[in-house]
Amino acid sequence: MVHQLCHKDFLDCKALSETLIKNRNKNENGETVNWMKIKVQRFQKNSQSIQYKYRYGEYFSSLNIFGRGRPAALVDILEPVSCYKSRLPISSAKKADLPALCKAAVIPREHQHFFRCLPSSKKKVETSIFM
Repeated sequence: MVHQLCHKDFLDCKALSETLIKNRNKNENGETVNWMKIKVQRFQKNSQSIQYKYRYGEYFSSLNIFGRGRPAALVDILEPVSCYKSRLPISSAKKADLPALCKAAVIPREHQHFFRCLPSSKKKVETSIFM
């Protein structure tokens, strides 16, 4: 089953993460966490820590995401906001190629209207979503 998403369906959780997560670097033993070497992560409901392993045969280490001491009072109800206020445009060169793809039936007929209506931009380089 395919669920179509709109630009409003993509949420920006960065502010929420920055507000809630205070510790990303030191585990409960004071050791630095090397995120690139983690093989297994375990998250438990209603827990304030992330458990992780560097190797499959070892015990889990814990990272308290709220840091040491009492957990901060949670902000009333934080809700992530939409990442985009409007649809992201494609380059005008790509937009110019779409009619030929539609005519050659590379793009199925039921999807052609969507592709023909995509917004385009005069910029040669498209906006990156990975900023």
